[in-house]
Amino acid sequence: MSGRGAWKQKRSLRAPSLYLSMNYTGYVYLWYDTRAKLFYLGGHLGRVEDSYVCSSGTLNRAYKNRPETFKLKILEYTFGGVSELRAAEQRWLDLVKDEELLLSGNVKNGTARYNLKDTLSKVH
Repeated sequence: MSGRGAWKQKRSLRAPSLYLSMNYTGYVYLWYDTRAKLFYLGGHLGRVEDSYVCSSGTLNRAYKNRPETFKLKILEYTFGGVSELRAAEQRWLDLVKDEELLLSGNVKNGTARYNLKDTLSKVH
């Protein structure tokens, strides 16, 4: 089961009311840095409202300095544990062409999180 969200500009995020009443356990997200023109796709085991940004130190520092230049889109809500979350994250990564990926230093246990080139903004 998945849910789709809209781009959010402010960090005072709230999951759509449908998902607040559901027991989702995690979500796959896409950050867009409007200044650097980069995307960051990742997954988080937790709630949207728990203020998690991402595991990238570079993105976290940039977000701390200029949160108004970032947009967040929740791509999918997950129901289950880490394996379900990582599978959902990988499904979204598999939709991205290899030439649109910039491999980051954040590669763990066979799963990878990427910064995505700005070519994706033409799709949205």
